[in-house]
Amino acid sequence: MSIIAAHSDVDRVKTLLDEYVDAVETLQAAVWDMTPEQLHAKPQPEKWSSLEVVCHIVDMDLLAADRINRIIISEEPLLPSPVPEQSKGSPCVNGRHLAEEIAFLRAIRSHTARLVHSLPPGGLDRIGVIPRPDGDRKRTIEQIVRGITGHVTHHVRFLDEKRRLLGLPDAQRSGAR
Repeated sequence: MSIIAAHSDVDRVKTLLDEYVDAVETLQAAVWDMTPEQLHAKPQPEKWSSLEVVCHIVDMDLLAADRINRIIISEEPLLPSPVPEQSKGSPCVNGRHLAEEIAFLRAIRSHTARLVHSLPPGGLDRIGVIPRPDGDRKRTIEQIVRGITGHVTHHVRFLDEKRRLLGLPDAQRSGAR
């Protein structure tokens, strides 16, 4: 690999991992000032509460971190798929606490970012296979990191809507991307 290609790979990894880690701050900003009642409120009864959204994000992040770890340690491993229940909300949300969920998410992402950062050039291109009834899907580490980073952005939009419906001011996001 040329010096220029190696440098651009380093920049690509840094940008990707900065966005991945920084997404935790974006999520935290969306919910940090909510009371327990607001966190559990369902201003749209058919939608998840804000705490359920946060717990869902953490649960999906665990799955993504596991997938990345499997790809790092094996050649084209079979990767776990989410179970249907994970798309319906997180279990035992009433026993979970916002501060712990955010701290756990921060730890998951920090740990995973360190692992990915330590990969040799080209490491983002390592592949795992997600078995699907309609055909297996190959995913690179980069695709998984980008997907789970975007997952936070996707759900923060819903948290912003919940804030509006609860009469809360817009979340203040310093440095959010």
